[in-house]
Amino acid sequence: MASHLNVIVEGCCHGELDNIYASIAEVERRRGVKVDLLLCCGDFQSLRAEQDYDALAVPPKYRELKDFKKYWSGEKKAPVLTVFVGGNHEASNFLGSLFYGGWVAPNIYYMGAAGCINVGGWRLVGASGIWHKRHYQLNHYELRAERVDVRDVIRSAYHVREVDVFRLALLGERSVDAVVSHDWPRGVERHGDAAGLARRKPHFRDEMQRNDLGSPANEILLNALKPAHWFSAHLHCKFAALVNHGDGGKPTRFLALDKCLPRRDFLQLITVERSKSGPVELEYDAEWLAILIKTHSLLGFEPPPARAPPIPEEFQRPSSADIAGARARAEKYCRRAGAPAEAPLRVPPLSGPPWHPPRHRFNPLQEANPQTDAFLKMLGLEHVVTVPVTAQMRPCPPCKPLASTTAHDAVFANAAPPPVPPPTTEASGVSTPPPPSPPKRSELVLPPPVND
Repeated sequence: MASHLNVIVEGCCHGELDNIYASIAEVERRRGVKVDLLLCCGDFQSLRAEQDYDALAVPPKYRELKDFKKYWSGEKKAPVLTVFVGGNHEASNFLGSLFYGGWVAPNIYYMGAAGCINVGGWRLVGASGIWHKRHYQLNHYELRAERVDVRDVIRSAYHVREVDVFRLALLGERSVDAVVSHDWPRGVERHGDAAGLARRKPHFRDEMQRNDLGSPANEILLNALKPAHWFSAHLHCKFAALVNHGDGGKPTRFLALDKCLPRRDFLQLITVERSKSGPVELEYDAEWLAILIKTHSLLGFEPPPARAPPIPEEFQRPSSADIAGARARAEKYCRRAGAPAEAPLRVPPLSGPPWHPPRHRFNPLQEANPQTDAFLKMLGLEHVVTVPVTAQMRPCPPCKPLASTTAHDAVFANAAPPPVPPPTTEASGVSTPPPPSPPKRSELVLPPPVND
């Protein structure tokens, strides 16, 4: 039985979560609806502490922690399920550690460099980053490198890679309800009021004439997937287009939105049909999991001048048996994490205090995350472009170490923090006491979204 989903689409976030959630509350009050889902189209800026500035491609005078830290620490909780993709102004260490996607805070989910999930029966694709030709055929090398040119990697980290586009294209046409990206698909302005866009943004004219406005990678995905909706941001303006694919099928409704500022068009409420009723659960997509397994060998971590493994000219999409196998692996893990029968692939909720490992000495982007360890273990895959959590990765003060409250959580996270070391005696003979125990606090467990 079909039901409906009330979705708020937001353009560039730039850390303004308090203002965005306040705006959503006002929309709910004025329109008399309950918003089920917030989609943020990049530049989310999930900055937890000033240490994250080292992985942020923003001039120092514009660096500001903004609101996310309050949601990450547990001081506040997102009032609506929030899903976002990465842009070109991000904490690339934190998001890079969640390469396959994961919770950045309770009720706030990052879709990874490329991802596909189901939200209450609505199939959603995320394509993070922006286009840069020089890095398109490189590996995702930034997190694994032991020594890097920081000025280069904090930018190359958010540049789209060919392997991610190839993986998403394997989902097939008209199988996706919506795509969320930061960058526009190249040429999409030709399907809307291009003349009006040029008048409002005259500096776009040269790019529009050369057909250089937007991302060629996203143009590939738009033509390959033919989704019902496509949402973007990046260019800081509202723009709508209706893309007819010339095959007699339904067109793609494209919408780009501005950044979160007063008197700017940064929010849009849409109501869409979804394939099932009931609570709005965030679930893994079995076909996408099968794609990740089947294409795992196409990942590489060698830095330039090495190129990524070549994309095969012929490649079979995952078979029904491949998808069933991926589904079985995921359901086994999700059941252990409490997934209900009506949502057997529900993404396990975030549990335990915030996790923020220390900065690597020579690479500020190198960071590990227990969620990624658990995700790869679920699929039976090894780390290639990410790094595993180790006993030496003690979280940075004042952050608290990851603490699971059940035996299963410890197994699922696959990463227990090391014990506190005993007191040490310095050369002066003064004993250094161990750090004080953190105060007791409720674990950050995400309850299912409320659907009034």
